[in-house]
Amino acid sequence: MEIQSEHIDEKSRYCADMAALAAVAEGASDVFRVLSNPQRLRILCALNSGACCVSQLEDNLGASQAYVSGQLARMRSEGVVTCARAGRQMVYSIADPRLQAVLAGLAQAVAQIAASQMAVSAQDQADNHQHQTDK
Repeated sequence: MEIQSEHIDEKSRYCADMAALAAVAEGASDVFRVLSNPQRLRILCALNSGACCVSQLEDNLGASQAYVSGQLARMRSEGVVTCARAGRQMVYSIADPRLQAVLAGLAQAVAQIAASQMAVSAQDQADNHQHQTDK
């Protein structure tokens, strides 16, 4: 009986782990859905440097006030950004410092991938050039 009890406990732990993983995946999916829009990602990258008002973000993105405000409203409803009044302006910032770390890591990873792709492309060009001169 003891073996069966251990098997049931292990299965229960596995099910609990899978339920927790499902919840994490759902939350991550929501965040990545927000990040999947290039303009929202640009807004978040700007906010990663510090809080900004809408007009600063408009200038940074070259986008209209209505568009920037709409994107900020979407991110605010998702809990990704917060806003506070500063005089007559609304100042936006990233809601969770952990997202700032994710954005910094993402920027670093993208830069490393781009550098690797450039190195491979340069090597391919050199190989093609060498192949052409060998003929």
